[in-house]
This record gives sequence, C-alpha cells and structure tokens, in this order.
Amino acid sequence: SLRARVVKEASQEFIKKGIKSVRMDDIAALLTISKRTLYEVFNDKEELLYDCVIYLHNKKKQKMEEAIKGADNIMKIVLRSFQFHINMLKTISPDFIFEVRKYSRIQQYIANERDQNSQEVVEFFQKGVEQGFFRSDINYELLIDWFRYQGDFMSMSDIYQKFPLEEIFKTMMYVNMRGISTEKGLKILNDFKKQNDKR
Repeated sequence: SLRARVVKEASQEFIKKGIKSVRMDDIAALLTISKRTLYEVFNDKEELLYDCVIYLHNKKKQKMEEAIKGADNIMKIVLRSFQFHINMLKTISPDFIFEVRKYSRIQQYIANERDQNSQEVVEFFQKGVEQGFFRSDINYELLIDWFRYQGDFMSMSDIYQKFPLEEIFKTMMYVNMRGISTEKGLKILNDFKKQNDKR
C-alpha cells in the first residue's frame, strides 16, 4: 500500500539524515507523489515518524533474530547481538537518535516496549550465570536499569558530537560486559574484541 511504501522510504531518510533535515516535501518528492496525497495518508510529520519508529523497531527485531540464529550459548548470542548493533549504528545519523527524544508519544512507545521485555532480559542474564559466563553476585534487574540509563545519557547528551555512535556503544558494552563476566566469559569476550579490533 502507499502508506507502507511511505513509511519504508521515510524511515531510511530519517535515520540517514536526522528528523529535522527531512521535510514532508522531501518525502513527497522522493516518492513522486504530491504533498497533498502525502497529507491524505499522514496528518503530519509526527504521525509519520511514529509509524517509522515502529517499522524500524520491528525490522530491527527481525534482523536481530536472524543474526543470533543458531547460537548455542548465551555468550554467542550476546556477541552476535553486539556486532549487529555496531554495524547498525554505523548506518544511523546521530541526529536521529538525539531528535527522536523530543517526541513524547514515541518515547512512551519505546518505554512500553522496554518494560515488556525487562523480565525476559533478566532471565537471559540468569541463564548466562547458569552457563558459567556471567557472575552470580550481580543484581541483573538493577544492571538492566543501568544499561538504560547509559543509553538515555547517550541520546540526550552531546557526546555523539565528539565520538561515532558505534564507538560510544562499543566502549559502554565492553566495560559493562567485562564487569559481569566470569573468567570463562572474559576469555570469549577478549577473543571477540581482538578479532573486532582487526576489522
């Protein structure tokens, strides 16, 4: 449908250029439709952006599932997820991450998604403890909130103007993962870092 086509194309424009830099006129021109037709499908830019965020979220989930498919232990899943996010962040404009924070309806959607997944993430880390990769003396429910705080800090501060998004993510994740990993987990993490640093 036209609506789906608009969302697909607009999503790519938003993540490449940021939200402010993409006007409704630009999207209409890209799709070779009139601005009037575009406004018949979406009332305003914020409504379009909301649908784009949902589209990007679902697309990310699908690609993530493909990336971790076949991983036979928790540490492999973590590291494949880690690599997936590094590659993804290379394709996203820092402006998009920063500007999307200004839309309360979108932030509420993101918060609801995170809240729904919280228990699954805690259980995931507990499974890592059982498999001997993560330490057993960590409050993982607290750790997840800490991860979120770090992510919020990244998106609200100007740190992205100093360093690439993937570099910020890598630094935060390496520090956090080293803190919770056992010797068994550290060996795999260090091997992964060496391979990643060579790329």
